[in-house]
Amino acid sequence: MKARSVRGCIINLGSISGMRGCSYEDLPYQSSKAAIIALTKTAAAKLVLDGIRVNCVSPSMTRTVPASIGALMLICMYPCFDPGRDHVPRL
Repeated sequence: MKARSVRGCIINLGSISGMRGCSYEDLPYQSSKAAIIALTKTAAAKLVLDGIRVNCVSPSMTRTVPASIGALMLICMYPCFDPGRDHVPRL
């Protein structure tokens, strides 16, 4: 399948929502992120012999001004929301 022996890495962007579902309203988002995670696992198993690594980064919520304003609402709406796992952007 490969024309030349080149090693590589594929990085997919998932979400913690794809690992633990929270609300029915976010079902399309959560299922698409779960599909990305499953795709990553399948591609990693298939491409490892070709020297291609496949990883998925699944961040939690990023603390921004709009997110901080709505944090209490998120805790009430989404019981799985863990405010201790949010990330503060570094400038």
